[in-house]
Amino acid sequence: MHPLITYLLHYIALPDHTAQLVLDHTQPLRLLAGESFAEAGQVAQYIGFLSEGVVRVFSYNDAGDEVTMYFLDEGHFVVDLDSFTNRKPAISHIQAVTDCSFVTISRASLNQLSDKIPGWNDAIRRITEGALLEKVRLRSPLVAANATIRYQNFLRDLPAIARRVPLQYIASYLGIAPQSLSRIRRQKL
Repeated sequence: MHPLITYLLHYIALPDHTAQLVLDHTQPLRLLAGESFAEAGQVAQYIGFLSEGVVRVFSYNDAGDEVTMYFLDEGHFVVDLDSFTNRKPAISHIQAVTDCSFVTISRASLNQLSDKIPGWNDAIRRITEGALLEKVRLRSPLVAANATIRYQNFLRDLPAIARRVPLQYIASYLGIAPQSLSRIRRQKL
């Protein structure tokens, strides 16, 4: 079964003909590490479901440094939600950290699926709520913790990503200098 359908079945019943309808509204996309899924300043035209790889969502601070806001791996939807929903320029970049495979769904296709599949909008709402709650759950403990605790929490909460992402991106996500992260990693945790 396609990974997107397996994921959606947690939120909505999809008989075989309906599952095929969903897949008929998708397009495959392959990105190499370093390539962009979306750029700040552009309006998001589609949502991606990541079936292979890791992406990072980042922006630039006032000093011009990249700040990684979060990572996504297999089984997650990838989109600048505000840009896609409100048709306004994105404020963040979405970049493949590893080689990635997606299926994408355009706004028009999403609307067509909404018209054709009972319960589709409710499923999309629950998926969106779950993704937002997960981001809050992962980011909130980072605010008050010291650098060592932040790194330990990252390893505990995102072990698969920790093994696949360059240290400079992890440091950026944790809000610490790469040298500090190297020092923390040398210590026995």
